[in-house]
Amino acid sequence: MQNYRKGEKILKRFTNYKFPIILFVGMALLLLVIKLLAQAPDTLWTKTYGGTYSEISYSMAQTTGGGYIIAGTTRRPYSEDDILLIKTDSLGDTIWTRTYGGDHTDDGRSGAQTKDGGYIIAGTTTYGGQQDVWLIKTEGPEPPEDTLEITWTIQRLTYNAICDFYPSIAVDANGKAHIAYCSGTSQTTYELFYLTNKSGSWVSEQITSLPSGAKRWPSIAVDNDSSAHIALNVACSQRRALGYTTNKSGYWEGVIIDTMGGDDPNLALDAEGYAHIAFCNYPQKALCYATNKTSSWVVSKIDETGGCCFPSIAISPQGHIHIAYSKGVVGSPNTFDIWYITNESGSWVSTKVSTSDKGDMCPSLAVSANGKIYLTWKEDRSAPHYIWYATNESGSWECVDLGLEMTIHTMSPSIAVDGNNKTHFVFVRGYTTIYPEVLYGTNIKGEWKTARVTNNNFYDWGTFGSIRWFTIDNSGYGHITWWAYPDGAQENKEEIYYAKSNQPLVGVAEVSLPTASNFSIYPNPFHKSISIQFSIEGMEPVTISIYNICGRLVKTIFSSNLGAGSYTFTWNRTDNQGLYVPSGIYFCQIKGRNTSRTNKIILL
Repeated sequence: MQNYRKGEKILKRFTNYKFPIILFVGMALLLLVIKLLAQAPDTLWTKTYGGTYSEISYSMAQTTGGGYIIAGTTRRPYSEDDILLIKTDSLGDTIWTRTYGGDHTDDGRSGAQTKDGGYIIAGTTTYGGQQDVWLIKTEGPEPPEDTLEITWTIQRLTYNAICDFYPSIAVDANGKAHIAYCSGTSQTTYELFYLTNKSGSWVSEQITSLPSGAKRWPSIAVDNDSSAHIALNVACSQRRALGYTTNKSGYWEGVIIDTMGGDDPNLALDAEGYAHIAFCNYPQKALCYATNKTSSWVVSKIDETGGCCFPSIAISPQGHIHIAYSKGVVGSPNTFDIWYITNESGSWVSTKVSTSDKGDMCPSLAVSANGKIYLTWKEDRSAPHYIWYATNESGSWECVDLGLEMTIHTMSPSIAVDGNNKTHFVFVRGYTTIYPEVLYGTNIKGEWKTARVTNNNFYDWGTFGSIRWFTIDNSGYGHITWWAYPDGAQENKEEIYYAKSNQPLVGVAEVSLPTASNFSIYPNPFHKSISIQFSIEGMEPVTISIYNICGRLVKTIFSSNLGAGSYTFTWNRTDNQGLYVPSGIYFCQIKGRNTSRTNKIILL
């Protein structure tokens, strides 16, 4: 009984404290839940948009496809505000930017996507103290920006934190890249540098084979021995001279070719490795041509009318020289047009290509295996700056506005042509307040399509003038070099970048032509040698040639008259210099008066 009462007493005491304990525990759990719920969610990603000026966002909305549209204002010093519209993907990466406005102060306060795929922007426009409502409707549906399934591997090659400028690129027969560029703390101290990955990793060296003085505008080419040749402007004691250097002997040797200018040099090599340089002298600004084909340098003026600049040179498989260049007057506005000159007839003949009088500048020229010319250039009259394209495939020049905005007026497109006479080019698209980006374009599928190469929120600036910053190797892969601000628009902190396509750019297709009878190539694919067998019905001139995937002549196996009968020829994978060519895709072409056939062959 005593024990019972003791337990009853204990139970009663517990009961008296039961409610406060439960209340305390409950409150603690509630506070814990509230604290957990109040914690910020994990950040998936953050993005910033804008450049050196002030950008303000007032509105954001999600679009079809999971992306976003941002409406706001861009404010530039000494200029009126403009409406800013930014389209991003679902991860916040910029797809495109647009600005709208004029001479007034314009603000974009709200933006949304409409049912037809366009966009509607509500904002204000202010002039003379008077403010009005401004409603802007953009067109729809919106065309896709990246319409090519091409991806690129990008590498940063320099970490100098100084001016790394004017990169120019060439690739050798093994698909290795060679890049020339200038580096220094200012334009008066630029020195020449050379980068290559031919050993498997990138190696950089300074070239000191030329007189002291600022080096600018290098143009590089590579011969069949993978030796590099570079033409450039040298501001030495003979101001604005034309310089040339090569490592063909195993070390760099240089020479001053001409002391009357050397502006905007552009270099090409012929099949025998001789150098051909187009440049402009100073102050006359005549178009000049230099070559060492006769073992010593010979310089001649080929257009002395003046106003010439930014030449681009290429050599056809037939050995003819082709040059495109700008000619006109610097002013407000510029009145430049694109001109073309060639020695195909045995003497220099020039032709005016563009007649728009819109400040057409900085052409890039490529020549196909059959000697046809392909050009791109920028229209430099006023922003936005559009890209133009021209070809003489039909026998006369045809010029097309591709409708592609460059906006960065100091940069220029760079073009290459493949074995199917399809063109490929790269260009910089961007805005003064938005990160410029490198894009790739082609008409390989019969219509012009583009895809972004970079999307990194850097300032990707391409290169200057008609310097070649894009090329295609023997296996069809694209190679690009450019300079960029990796840390935003910071002067004197430009670095060199390089990209190689992860897929061949060239869509290989056999040519359908009237065929030689009993035509066969075996074995295909092959390793050491391949046999070419065919029959013809009568006496005619026959040429058997091998071209690489870019349309460049590799080997002429036979070129003479043949009578009726069956024939077999062998190609032992050597070029016209007797050097072995690397593995890859090639084309064997048999041409005669009445018979013609081109077949794809694969060298393992």
